Amino acid sequence: MVVDADPATQLDRLVRLRGMTEADARARMAAQATREQRRGIADIVVDNDGPLPDLERRVKDVWADLVRRARTAARDGEGSGGRSGERPEEERPAE
Repeated sequence: MVVDADPATQLDRLVRLRGMTEADARARMAAQATREQRRGIADIVVDNDGPLPDLERRVKDVWADLVRRARTAARDGEGSGGRSGERPEEERPAE
């Protein structure tokens, strides 16, 4: 699972909310996996380009879906760790 935001949104939040200089924020972003790399390996992508309070709702929705999947898998004897093949509402395919 990855929580994804546009690089401009990331930069703005690091500077405005964390008090970083733009240069430090850009360096931190450059030291991390690229957006494409993160999205490429994620089975669930939660969009975080909107207001931060919306993120909490989206994460709760994804969590509820994961719990539901785990209960269904346990009840159906699939055990832990298996994927049911269903995609939660907040999931978006990697671009």
